[in-house]
Amino acid sequence: MTRALAHDSNPPPNWPEGIIYLTKCRLSPTFPTSLIPLISSNGRFLPRSIIHPSSVLIKRIDKVDHPAKGQNGLFAKGKIKPGILIIPYFGIIHATFTLDQSGSQSQSQSQSLSNSGKEGRDRNRVPYQDKDEHEDSDYDLSLLRISASEITNPFPGYHISIGIDAAHMGNAARFVNDYRGINDSGGPNAEFRLGKGENGELQMEIWSLPLKLNKKNRGNQVTAAAAATGISKGDEILVSYGKGWWGARNQGT
Repeated sequence: MTRALAHDSNPPPNWPEGIIYLTKCRLSPTFPTSLIPLISSNGRFLPRSIIHPSSVLIKRIDKVDHPAKGQNGLFAKGKIKPGILIIPYFGIIHATFTLDQSGSQSQSQSQSLSNSGKEGRDRNRVPYQDKDEHEDSDYDLSLLRISASEITNPFPGYHISIGIDAAHMGNAARFVNDYRGINDSGGPNAEFRLGKGENGELQMEIWSLPLKLNKKNRGNQVTAAAAATGISKGDEILVSYGKGWWGARNQGT
């Protein structure tokens, strides 16, 4: 009998059942070891655990006109200053391989590589992928894309997309909602940024929007007017999922 995966630690309040709580990202069992140097500056994947930040809380959304009514959102527990890291985004780090159609590698060669990947996580073999299990996930963020022609690509003939999927396991960052339909006039108050963990691993992060400076030259003086004041206590933390995310969802409907 297979043992169920456990939480990394006790989940924060209002954590939903059926979702594994993480204090750091995990690698997919099919993630090739030869890709680890591309996502970690020291060539090893040993992220440190990060506890749930005291500045945010998970809260069920009951507003009738909210597009995520009945689901959870991420809210500010206290005042959050502009331009600071709110929370990293944790999930399963996975890789998707797409055959390069430019003719740099023959179909037969590529098929042979793909089939040989069934044997496991070999440094020189593309892992077998019958179907991309993360393709339809609403919680999958792009971490890194590698062209088939890049010298650093250990799998010639394949474009590689590395993502973080929090559909089945993650941290509180998975509950951040898009601002559309919630604060259309004001826009988002936070944003996704690519960052690095303490041990050099790439990670996706959620930051409060920085101060937007409107500079005007007046002789030798430069005046700056701040257009952002941070996130107030009780406000929902909102980002922009991006046109690509919405475009993919609209095509599926």
